[in-house]
Amino acid sequence: MTTHYQILGIPKALQDDPTLSGQTIRSAYRRALLQHHPDKSKSQSPNTLKSTETETYTIDQISHAFSTLSNPKRKTEYDNELKILAVTANREHGEKDVFRTGVEVVDLDEMQVDEAQNTWYRSCRCGDDRGFLVREEDLEEAVDEGEISVGCRGCSLWLKVLFGVMDDDSVGAGGEAQHPSTATESA
Repeated sequence: MTTHYQILGIPKALQDDPTLSGQTIRSAYRRALLQHHPDKSKSQSPNTLKSTETETYTIDQISHAFSTLSNPKRKTEYDNELKILAVTANREHGEKDVFRTGVEVVDLDEMQVDEAQNTWYRSCRCGDDRGFLVREEDLEEAVDEGEISVGCRGCSLWLKVLFGVMDDDSVGAGGEAQHPSTATESA
């Protein structure tokens, strides 16, 4: 059975996170729309064979998954249903533990900065030098959570980026107040 999390490409480690933010769900929704859009997805030539078959989802499936997961009440009900199904399936198959892939957690100041574009980035083990990309707008949207989850642009890995916001009263080295989203503190 395909879950709403799988349709949006949210990894298992983030699914179990009770503080999964709306920003993360919106980012996954946008990525899924682009990934499964017939005009936007990478097409292969007829002579090229696919090494792995990937499931494609319709816009309706992606929209339904987003509407369920973005509504806190419906998300809680859906998560409870998934837990019941998982326990039942594990009992039927005699499984005790399920392996869960981790999500790497980093601090914003551990990432490279591109001041010209107001972005932070980090390379991914898939080889993409700017696989994990955080825009200043993303930080501003997630300022209340103090963390943001970003998926790699080149693969299915995720990175949880922690950041802190300094008050407007804080003064930078030049005597001017620092921009809140660029000032970080270690979590």
